[in-house]
Amino acid sequence: DEQRKQLLGAEAYEAIHLGRRSRALDLDDHGHERSGAGWEKAIEFCITSAFVRLLGAWEQYELDVLKALFYYRPGGELLGPPEEQVVREAEVDVVREEPSSDGYVKPPIWTWVRKHAENNIERRKILARVFAIEVTPGTTNKERNENNCKRDDWYDKRNAIVHGRKQVIMSLHEFLEVEVFIFRSMRHLSRAVLARHQLVA
Repeated sequence: DEQRKQLLGAEAYEAIHLGRRSRALDLDDHGHERSGAGWEKAIEFCITSAFVRLLGAWEQYELDVLKALFYYRPGGELLGPPEEQVVREAEVDVVREEPSSDGYVKPPIWTWVRKHAENNIERRKILARVFAIEVTPGTTNKERNENNCKRDDWYDKRNAIVHGRKQVIMSLHEFLEVEVFIFRSMRHLSRAVLARHQLVA
């Protein structure tokens, strides 16, 4: 208990113990069994919450890049010789556009594509087939396949946490591994889009 008090801080520790003694918590609580977090597991709750937000930010970045590609490079490739190409920078109003009742304008096709692109696997396919970009970093097919498996496992874990499907335990070490991988993936995607489509996104 003393170690937990030092980790949480005196105020948080007292709040948890006061909460435990409240009448509401005399009721059966099954939430911690499915989420892997509860009054007793504040550290696990913080790690898994940060993990969910981190994957959310990664997903949104990929969606923003894909939307920008459809707007600035709708044909999936550059037109004309390389020496005539001008590097474009994705504008904020394109990336952050809110849909009207009729859908999106920048570009209109995003109204239909977005729903498909929200799926992790479908988004990878669209980027590969339409824009010839491999989202996952790796120097060989084997390494990319291994990284895709990791990515899919992390998305399964994220969904299990969000929807309370099962108890998920995540160590700080694993969280940091995910964080480093996401940073590498975002940098890889950004460089690939610039190299192949002359677009800063």
